[in-house]
Amino acid sequence: MQMYENIQNGKPFKYIHCWEIMIRNPKWCSKELTKTNGFNRQQFNNINSPTLDEPLPNLGDDPMASEGVNSDDVVRPQGRKSCKEKNRKLNEEKGVMNALNKLQCTLEKQVNVNMVDLEMKREKDRKDFELREQVMKKEIELKEKAQKLRERAQRRQE
Repeated sequence: MQMYENIQNGKPFKYIHCWEIMIRNPKWCSKELTKTNGFNRQQFNNINSPTLDEPLPNLGDDPMASEGVNSDDVVRPQGRKSCKEKNRKLNEEKGVMNALNKLQCTLEKQVNVNMVDLEMKREKDRKDFELREQVMKKEIELKEKAQKLRERAQRRQE
């Protein structure tokens, strides 16, 4: 509060009720607030924190603080930077998943198109085979008729 008054040319700090809530929130407990300087000691004394004789806890020494857990077993909320990084990674993963899904859909469509093409080719080959078979039968019939006509013609000549 003294720092605020110094910066604001003597205006008193009006948001004490907000400061009392935020000072206990782990996200706002940074190294600057836990240093043992005069400003912070007076503030901590006002909210029933350790006295001047007791050392203030240092979050940098606490292994739980580095994991996001305060010494009171309060989980510290995620910071802005890490939250943005997490969202960016999720968006990248979603983008990759969307691309893979689109690729899979495209491949499925291509497989379906290939299957339809294969079916059409088989049908065409079957029809061609049937048509050739009919043509060959007709040619054989014509040859047989021609042979019969030749035999008749030879019989007439004889």
